[in-house]
Amino acid sequence: MNKLTATLATTVGLISTALVSSAAMHAPSATTDSSASATIEGYEVKALQYDLASLAGQPSSFIRVDCPEGKKILGGGVQVRDADNRLIPTVFVAESTPFGEAGWIAAIAPIDASVGLPGAGTFRVNAVCATVAG
Repeated sequence: MNKLTATLATTVGLISTALVSSAAMHAPSATTDSSASATIEGYEVKALQYDLASLAGQPSSFIRVDCPEGKKILGGGVQVRDADNRLIPTVFVAESTPFGEAGWIAAIAPIDASVGLPGAGTFRVNAVCATVAG
């Protein structure tokens, strides 16, 4: 278990809600230029979602979503929403970036560090994954 996985496992211990979803779709072949091409197959979106109630008062939090074995990360994103599905203005996205070639990681933090994260809403990270050949 690496340091990031151990940290994530500790964070997951605080979490009351985790959602993993998968939507299988197919993407057409993609060409980057005339001299190189790649085929994208097995497109899917993986996601993890945490309930902010389990993170209330924390100075920050992160979620890492991994692609299934053999798939690469094509993109990803993050959402922080209140119970009415509105953006939470007291939280900012500190990071949203690929994690290696097969995952996406995002971190959030409160704008006012003395207050910590809010106690209501959700923190969700999406990873767009596919098999890339060529």
